[in-house]
Amino acid sequence: MIATIIGFYLDHTGWIVGSVGLVMRPLRDMQEMRSVFRVISVFIGVILVYFVMISGASNIALVGTAVFMLVLASGLHESKIYIMPLFITYIVFTFMLVADGQRDATHWWLLSERLLWVASGVVIAYVFGLLLPKVFKKHNNE
Repeated sequence: MIATIIGFYLDHTGWIVGSVGLVMRPLRDMQEMRSVFRVISVFIGVILVYFVMISGASNIALVGTAVFMLVLASGLHESKIYIMPLFITYIVFTFMLVADGQRDATHWWLLSERLLWVASGVVIAYVFGLLLPKVFKKHNNE
């Protein structure tokens, strides 16, 4: 709920809410692993998009890399390591930057905004999914 409220005041509301929903799990180890891999995956996806965009690749190359990412994502969708955000970030931002005519990646702020919102969602998930339950459990046991 906190992520949704924060999201109403931002331009891309789904990034925080999506991060919270996608990393929260009933098991502590699983949530910690998904949180770390989500942030790392999005970071790598953003870096890849940035370098492909500033390389001046042709439209065919951009489509080819997006299709390649889609093929990799479909082959790894059942992986225990949560790396899907890498592929999704790459595909979404490739098409967003091309559609906006920003192939020179001058929308670096949009890429960094994505990282900030994902990290914020992971922090919210940590606080409400791991930290507060641990504090309340400890308090109830005393």
